[in-house]
Amino acid sequence: MKDTFNKAYLEITNICNLSCSFCKGTDREKCFMSEENFKIAATKLRSLTSYLYLHILGEPTLHPSLSRFLEICGELDFKVIITTNGTLLPKVGETLLSSPALHKVNISLHALEANERLSFDEYLDGCTDFAGRMSEKGKICVLRLWNGDSDGKYGSGKLNEGILSRLSQKFDRSLWTENTKGYRLSDKLFLEFAERFEWREESDDDSVRCYGLRDQIGVLVDGTVVPCCIDCDGAIPLGNIFTDDIKQIINSPFAKTMAEGFRCGKAVHPYCKKCGFVRKRLQ
Repeated sequence: MKDTFNKAYLEITNICNLSCSFCKGTDREKCFMSEENFKIAATKLRSLTSYLYLHILGEPTLHPSLSRFLEICGELDFKVIITTNGTLLPKVGETLLSSPALHKVNISLHALEANERLSFDEYLDGCTDFAGRMSEKGKICVLRLWNGDSDGKYGSGKLNEGILSRLSQKFDRSLWTENTKGYRLSDKLFLEFAERFEWREESDDDSVRCYGLRDQIGVLVDGTVVPCCIDCDGAIPLGNIFTDDIKQIINSPFAKTMAEGFRCGKAVHPYCKKCGFVRKRLQ
């Protein structure tokens, strides 16, 4: 079976234990996805892709049913990707590491700016210990510092110097190899730099190249299907995965018009014209 999309984003919760300045946040009702609804959504998404990301907004490791969700993903033969702020890795690390379905974990180290619960050392020790174990198990782990400035001076963000120093101590700096996004620290373990982006920008330019509905699709915690992982507001609702046929949703006239617009470098919906991510990363 050929995948329709390279990946799908399924938001299992929109609740987070931090309040980071780089995160847009949401006014949507806060909730955790039920196991029943997760089964419905995951089963339908499996007909479209092999790779499932368990977030759009929110901290997925907060979900009390995370272990069960990973089991369901294993039963469906998904490759699961988790993006986390890292604060709960000492608590849920074993759950993640023991899951055959887990393919990759992204740890947003730039979330340290909002971390008032753990000390600098305690936070980084938890993240780096987990990252080391991921590498030992042959699973991909990416340590992210997505807080560079507009001049591309990555590593200049708040507390980055201390983070880089700690990483150099934990993972022998002489073994790091540079790549296009940052460094490979060891087998399957990477440090990735990127420029900080604003979720929304003032723009009426409809010249936009995006992977929405071409490479990816997103589902919010209430089941709302959206074109991509950046539509955390549900501003472009295409349908509801809990009640609607997913193939009909992605093949609706509007969804197909949006996808074709992106292929031609044009934003069909006004929301897409103001997307800060696509203008920073994909143009």
